Amino acid sequence: IPAEGGSFAVDVQYNTDVVVEVESAAQSWITFVAVRSLTSGKLEFRFTENSSTDPRQGTVTVKDKNGKISPITLTFVQADKKVITVGDVMEIPAEGGTFSVDVQYNTDVVVEVESAAQSWIEFVAVRALQSGKLEFRFAENGSTDPRQGKVTVKDKNGKVSPITLTFVQADKKVITVGDVMEIPAEGGTFSVDVQYNTDVVVEVESAAQSWITFVAVRALQSGKLEFRFAENGSTDPRQGKVTVMDNNGKVSPITLTFTQAESQRIKNALMQIYDAMDGPNWKISKKWDLSQPIENWQGVMWNKDTHELKLLFEGDFGLKGAFPDCFDDLPELS
Repeated sequence: IPAEGGSFAVDVQYNTDVVVEVESAAQSWITFVAVRSLTSGKLEFRFTENSSTDPRQGTVTVKDKNGKISPITLTFVQADKKVITVGDVMEIPAEGGTFSVDVQYNTDVVVEVESAAQSWIEFVAVRALQSGKLEFRFAENGSTDPRQGKVTVKDKNGKVSPITLTFVQADKKVITVGDVMEIPAEGGTFSVDVQYNTDVVVEVESAAQSWITFVAVRALQSGKLEFRFAENGSTDPRQGKVTVMDNNGKVSPITLTFTQAESQRIKNALMQIYDAMDGPNWKISKKWDLSQPIENWQGVMWNKDTHELKLLFEGDFGLKGAFPDCFDDLPELS
């Protein structure tokens, strides 16, 4: 008897009055309807639908009403309901891989990946004949956006409603950085545009922690990392590195390199002396050239390590005029 049940007639040969008895355990789903012939022909039964995923069996006894003939037993086996059910469908990580999905089915199945997802979802195998795992292979998602694909599991014979598996593959976790500006000598607070779609950790290298301070993340996922830079009092530029890392360690870190300009304060103050005291006509071989470091200027002695400054105007230097009021800008002068 098919799972959907129905009314069916059974050919039985008899030449006596018969009594038909359905066993008590099967009376909920087998009903004797009628004798279709007085002495030889058909016994009609009605069977309810079997909503279970297991087949079931019931017996019916056909007896001589007068008890003179041995009874016969009819055994009916009703098929199980053909079904497909799906378990939990996992989210697929960005890196892809081969994964199995638990699917319960008791019919031959056909697995179809929607055309839009065939570039990244591949049905690999049925890992059990009727109840178990459908195995799929997923390509890596190189995009920074998640993607979704659907797979239909259908009964090969078209008797069972299909089910749809929906796979959502995570986006690729990335950190990318935009243009990183050079930092002026006077320092200040600046924001750096960084694109990221993961939790980040920001670490300033130890050698630069005296002058670079990470202040804040200005957007949860994509936006600005804010830093504070101390003034550079040196006549040399300096460089510091900051590492931006994925908090979960799944994404390669990036390094931000900040270059802070050298201080122009000492040069500017010395140039006031140069301009006020006829510098263009000085009788020196090493000109005061703004494009050169001050230690290359004749008469200027600058110690980078101790930040000590001395001026030595020896011989016929050619100074004319009065010293300007610029020494407050030269605390290094001794």
